[in-house]
Amino acid sequence: MKIQYKLSLSMIALSLVLLLVIAGGFDFLNHHTAIKQSLVNNEQLAERGAHHIEVHLESSADIALTLASAPALRQALQVSNAEFDQFAPEERQIKIAALNSQWRATTDVLSPFIQVYMNNSAAQLLKKQQELLPGRYGEIFLTNRYGALLATTGKLSTLAHAHKYWWQASYSDGKGRIFIDDRGFDTSVQGYVLGIVVPVYEGQEVIGILKCNINIMGPLKHIVDQFAKQGSGVMKIARSNGLIVIAPETTPLSESLPENITPLLQKKMTASAHTDHLLVATAPVPVSLGSDKIGFGGSYKSVDHIKGNTGEVWHTVILIEEDTALIEAHKTTKIIIIAGLLLAFFITIASLIWGRLLSRPLARLTQAAHKIGQGDLETQVIEKDGDEISDLAHSLNEMAANLKTTMASRQELLHEVELRIQTEKELEHQATTDELTALFNRRAFSDHMKKEVERANRYDTPLCLLMFDIDYFKKVNDTYGHDVGDYVLVEVARVARNTVRDQDIVARWGGEEFMVILPHTQEQGGVQIAERLRQAIEEYDFAEPKHITVSVGVTERQPADSCDLLISRVDLALYEAKSAGRNRVEISR
Repeated sequence: MKIQYKLSLSMIALSLVLLLVIAGGFDFLNHHTAIKQSLVNNEQLAERGAHHIEVHLESSADIALTLASAPALRQALQVSNAEFDQFAPEERQIKIAALNSQWRATTDVLSPFIQVYMNNSAAQLLKKQQELLPGRYGEIFLTNRYGALLATTGKLSTLAHAHKYWWQASYSDGKGRIFIDDRGFDTSVQGYVLGIVVPVYEGQEVIGILKCNINIMGPLKHIVDQFAKQGSGVMKIARSNGLIVIAPETTPLSESLPENITPLLQKKMTASAHTDHLLVATAPVPVSLGSDKIGFGGSYKSVDHIKGNTGEVWHTVILIEEDTALIEAHKTTKIIIIAGLLLAFFITIASLIWGRLLSRPLARLTQAAHKIGQGDLETQVIEKDGDEISDLAHSLNEMAANLKTTMASRQELLHEVELRIQTEKELEHQATTDELTALFNRRAFSDHMKKEVERANRYDTPLCLLMFDIDYFKKVNDTYGHDVGDYVLVEVARVARNTVRDQDIVARWGGEEFMVILPHTQEQGGVQIAERLRQAIEEYDFAEPKHITVSVGVTERQPADSCDLLISRVDLALYEAKSAGRNRVEISR
């Protein structure tokens, strides 16, 4: 090894030893500070997560209160309360008990007795609320001030509710109070459900109770997932007894937090701890602590739910591995190491200055390597025998030659790939396009038809289908020849394409028959387009023969229609147009 390199390596070794001593000492001192700061940060994150949950729950309660203030609900409650007011207390209880017995004994949802509660004006309003936020609600139902069911969006387990804990908590001896019913796992919807229970007021008087069962999993999972994207640990939502409400890759209420974390939750306040190489921070969700304005709780088990809340508070729990929390501290240590390496570099530079003249051949070699890296593969380095530089120059020349060969092969491969892609595009075009008219062919039309019908059925949007046929086309072929017949087909296709809308799909069905899909179009609009198409072809100057007419069939998609059923119906409409004298539009419903 040359002297300049020996000197450089000695200086680097000495610098590295000093650097490791300094960095190790700093890392040791910084460890405690980093842990403490991480716990503080995690407490803030836990409080922020708890705040997001509270905002969501309070927003759900506000929505329920807004619904409860609807005049239609208050009017229905006044009528129901007046009906039950006429009974003495004991008679009223007997009346409600009888209705409840009949309700529980009736299993047919379509029974007139059940439908009275599911299809009255108040129930219709509740169903509209469900439709506004699809997937958010389970049952929504309304009881009068005696706990008797007045309206519901679904068949409940009971009709009488005044004896239930959530009803009593919301009625609050006639004062009224929002109550969040932490039901746990609801067997009726097979999911985690919260009941938002709000009083319905007329002035200062509570005249009824409205309960909205909401699917809470989506919003809570969003909060947990957002933390996973932004943070370096795991957020879990748990009750104060340690039972996990939601956590990544965990079934709700199926697992509990480690026992050494539960004491933190029992404090029902923001807290943190460093235990078993794990940093833990917790914060209670304020609304779950309960207040004069909003109550929170539940029952462990009832007719239709299990693992309900029995007085526990919700907490956001942040869990971060100790090693993860120390990443920033280690980064600081790395910065010190990098700074030390830079210092060592500058020290080493001094030892290399005197060997600069000896390094000129290496500089030339570096310059040649740079040119090769820039793509100049014709570059060659002069090889001199007797030293390491010569061996390196020889290797570099071989590398340049090999790269030159490889690049030539790569260009040929890219050209071949480009040709294949172009060929595939042409084949795809041929497979979906009618060769004569340049419209979609029958295969492509069937694919588009299937997609449009499925979309219309899914979103219940209108869709029309047209089928038109050139009148007396065989006579054109027999009289003028097939060349003129082909010309007529091409011109009819062009007129059709120019007449319909951009979003409409025109295809040649076969022979002289054509199909047109009209998305988002009702029957009346379909007839208008069909008539416009028929008239455009009738007025078009074909030169020879002078004029051509077409017969058009129209049909509109009916609920749950299949493609075959639509095609069969429009074919019948075309047949009726032909039978009625041609050059006309007929509808098949």
